[in-house]
Amino acid sequence: MNTTTIRQIPNQLRGPAVVRNRPAWVARRPAAGRTALACWAAFLLFGLFSACAAHDVKLRFVNGSARKATIQPTSGWPLTLVLTANEKTLRGFGYPEAEAGHRGSVFPARDEPALWVFREGRDGDGCPSWLSRDKKPDSEFFPDCDAQSAQRPKDEPVLEFQPGLIAAPDPNRCSGQPEIHTYPTDGSDSELTPIGPCVGGGLAYGRNGRLPGLVVLADAGVGVVTDEHFNRPWPREARNLAGLFHSISYELKNCRGKTSILVHMHVPPKLFSPVMLMEEGRAGGCKPGEAIVRIDGELPTCIGWPPDAGGWLVKVRAFVVAGEAPQQLADVDRNGTVDLADAEKIGLKPLTREVVLKFTQHSACPCDTFETYAFDFDGDGVAEPPPCDGSVPGGPGQLEPPPR
Repeated sequence: MNTTTIRQIPNQLRGPAVVRNRPAWVARRPAAGRTALACWAAFLLFGLFSACAAHDVKLRFVNGSARKATIQPTSGWPLTLVLTANEKTLRGFGYPEAEAGHRGSVFPARDEPALWVFREGRDGDGCPSWLSRDKKPDSEFFPDCDAQSAQRPKDEPVLEFQPGLIAAPDPNRCSGQPEIHTYPTDGSDSELTPIGPCVGGGLAYGRNGRLPGLVVLADAGVGVVTDEHFNRPWPREARNLAGLFHSISYELKNCRGKTSILVHMHVPPKLFSPVMLMEEGRAGGCKPGEAIVRIDGELPTCIGWPPDAGGWLVKVRAFVVAGEAPQQLADVDRNGTVDLADAEKIGLKPLTREVVLKFTQHSACPCDTFETYAFDFDGDGVAEPPPCDGSVPGGPGQLEPPPR
């Protein structure tokens, strides 16, 4: 092929005349080798798409992802999850047998329980497991179901939810918070102090009553499980924070043509703030300008004081399982992270993949970034926390740009 022919080919295809030099290792590869490489690539892509399609529900954070950390205030920001049903495996909406005769529609109104029912695997019996054996299901949806079957195993994936709102707890009637030993600054004996946001009424640590399959785990703050002496168990455990989401709503068909559920939380104070026990640095042999601290149950250490008010990276993980989620989850595989893999190891069936949100919390005062308590590290009977100084508003005319 001459030079003229090479130049005419791109013109005939109405594309730019660009000649790229092929790497030598590609040029010398025999045709059979290229075919094998293409087959392997196709196999890997097929496996990737199969793994993605295996989940009945797609889950995502509206606020961000694991790729880039966002910057948030210590409270008052929205934490929102969207669950989107896989239209290829979703059979439709159902409702518990106890609701029979009390519902005007299979599509739930506010405060009515409902089910997303997905297709069972190849070994399924074709019958809805949530109905008793003496009930004949609708033949239009379950044509292969035998009403007289001896048993109806729970072989189809089901997602339970109940749209509605959960009222905020009365701050004067908090109950169910974790507690740890802290020391008053007046030298009196230690006392058990509740940590984390106030809960009560419908809000609680653990699973969410309106979306019982949701699991939300954080690697900082009250989401880290410790005992009353602020020691972590082994293997480490994480507390399910799904019970703090106070709004569950859904759409039959959203703007993208998908059936979805939206789960929302107005982040309360202290939820993702690392819990810190501290005393003046001289108590632990720290250098001038340092304080001795324990953060989230870790061993005591010396840090510069005041700490960076916006440098603590928090990771929140979320996924959904069939049935009821655990109240707490242990690091079963002992790799240092409590995640979806640990849920699968204890027999839970995931309906979604795991999604991760990374963020830092920023405040003008470092004591607002951490949930701080005094602790008597040197055993002299007095807990002396270091001063917590930070910038304060100078007046109505002061401006502060958002952190970058």
